[in-house]
Amino acid sequence: MDLAAVMGVDPVEAARAMYQAISAGIAPAKVLKFLETNAKLAVGGVTDLETAVDLTTTVLNAFGLETSETARVADILFKGVEKGKTTIAELGASLFQVAPTASAAGIPIEQVTAAMAALTAGGFPTAQAATALRAGFIELGKEGTKVNTAFQEVAGIGFREFIAQGGTVVDVMALLAQKAEQDGVAVSDLFGSMEAGVAMGFLAVDLFDKLQDSLDATTNSAGAHEKAFDKMNATFGRQVTILKTELKVALIKLGTALMPVARMMVKALRVVMKIINQMVEAFAALPKPIQIGIIAFFALAAALGPVLVIVGTLLVAMGAFVALMPFISVALIWLAVGFAAVILPIL
Repeated sequence: MDLAAVMGVDPVEAARAMYQAISAGIAPAKVLKFLETNAKLAVGGVTDLETAVDLTTTVLNAFGLETSETARVADILFKGVEKGKTTIAELGASLFQVAPTASAAGIPIEQVTAAMAALTAGGFPTAQAATALRAGFIELGKEGTKVNTAFQEVAGIGFREFIAQGGTVVDVMALLAQKAEQDGVAVSDLFGSMEAGVAMGFLAVDLFDKLQDSLDATTNSAGAHEKAFDKMNATFGRQVTILKTELKVALIKLGTALMPVARMMVKALRVVMKIINQMVEAFAALPKPIQIGIIAFFALAAALGPVLVIVGTLLVAMGAFVALMPFISVALIWLAVGFAAVILPIL
């Protein structure tokens, strides 16, 4: 609850995100710190907390990373957004397509994110970029495929071994471009899938510099999501959101504190309603003449109500007048004495 107020996240959304994180394998003892990092990623990336949690847990699980690496993952992802033409929300909806395949091939998250950034900057929609990368990595890593054979010829070793020895996606694209030039074909012709060939062809040639720049950014991304959060958090809109969230949290806490009293009131009202129901049932069981008499009595009481109020007011006024009579009598006596003192000498 306090985290929701401090980070300006809706309490209900925070609760759902916590359940989502724990369900994805985040230890309960580490979930608050995990959510704090994701809240910053969500604010900096202009998305909701659940989307951020879904994205980071996908990356952590796919690449076998520890929860303690969440901040590093958030930095890498935000740099990908910064360098590409995508959003945290779009990555959250698409990265799962390529993450497991890339991880199985030994390609780290920095390189996958850099490739996504380059492709989206080059005009590929985020979802299409993810599926194209997946197809390309599958062909590169599968023994016997056209591109796998071509890569072994130019690199001297297989794709997976090359990556395991520290080779990067940038290095792979450079070697593929070299092989295509040697063979007098386009890079896309080295792939069996048109989807993979088009994407890898762009990365190896037209978007090669962008790929290199993006990889430099994702590799040196420390603090990126914190800076983005600080910038967004200082805006007027965010401050209003935080204020609204703090108010909502305060009301929830107040409601929780008043819950015992509310329960007692509900119990008391149930007792009262039970008595009223019993009275209604008893009235319904009375003979009709008695029911009519009771109704007439209450109708008369309602009609005489204003009259009784007026009479009561008059009685109160008369009582006040009687209470003042001794004081009035004394005043009259002194008035008579004064009058006599003035008139008698004249006579």
